[in-house]
Amino acid sequence: YYSRLTEVQPLTKSSRAQLAMMVISLHRLGLHDCAWRLFDRIAADGLQAGGEAYCNWLLICGATGNIKREIDVWEQMALTSHTRGLQAGVWNCVIIRCLAAGDTKRA
Repeated sequence: YYSRLTEVQPLTKSSRAQLAMMVISLHRLGLHDCAWRLFDRIAADGLQAGGEAYCNWLLICGATGNIKREIDVWEQMALTSHTRGLQAGVWNCVIIRCLAAGDTKRA
């Protein structure tokens, strides 16, 4: 699935939509590890997954209380943002969540 999804880079609008639907579907099926495997591959390849997919990964973080993964998502969003303003705003979110988690080293 991943290789087919990422044949064209950067990801097309259709690929980003498919990714978002896959992430939320995996969450609803209780297959969070699979959703995180997709995230890890996207992050390793430095791809911009799209707002809907990031939102779905953040939803999983909220549902599972996984703040480390939440910070990973915010960080990936910042690294792949299309504009400097958005990038700066998302880096602020990374810092705020790191401090809330007591992870001053990562902040």
